[in-house]
Amino acid sequence: EFQFYIMIIGRLFTPLAREKAAEYALEAGVDYLFMIDDDMIAPNDLFEKLYRHHVDLAGPLMFTRNPPHKPVIYSCLEGFDPVTKTSYFSNHYVMNYPKDRLFQCDAMGFGCVLIDMRVLRAMKPPYFAFNSSTGEDIQFCYNAKKLGFKTWVDPTVDLGHLGNPINVTKEYAYNYWQVTNLDFEKHNGFYKKYDKEKQECFAIS
Repeated sequence: EFQFYIMIIGRLFTPLAREKAAEYALEAGVDYLFMIDDDMIAPNDLFEKLYRHHVDLAGPLMFTRNPPHKPVIYSCLEGFDPVTKTSYFSNHYVMNYPKDRLFQCDAMGFGCVLIDMRVLRAMKPPYFAFNSSTGEDIQFCYNAKKLGFKTWVDPTVDLGHLGNPINVTKEYAYNYWQVTNLDFEKHNGFYKKYDKEKQECFAIS
């Protein structure tokens, strides 16, 4: 069903590496750009699991390498400060996400991501430029959102993140939170940012 073009990019500035991958994907005329960092441990059917959702941007559940191993899922806020008369943009970790169903968020980390090429074709280069307050992955998701595209995370697909010497998986992160008494749902409630729009959560079959 699929034909893959493999591109391995060495030790480059990460946004530049992603930019080169995007340029190659556009030139090749492919349908999806699938990127995975070399410090991620993934199941063999990872592409198929993300592809089956048929959404604009899809990613698995991933965590930061360092404690407290936060999920790389973000809520973003943009606005204008009338006092300083400057624009601002901030992003915050989403700690109270649904754990059993696909859900929508503002942005996610790109340790692994499946991007429908419709998103890239709607953008203007450079695709992975970012400002000092965030990273290229968060900025990309947010720019896509402003064009009407949506970012989704499948928390049932768990990737390991290689650390030294640990491999941060969902099981490891949840156990760490329990041992250190980090009850995020108790403090934050459930993640309902997109519930109001009735478009963000549905069960995974």
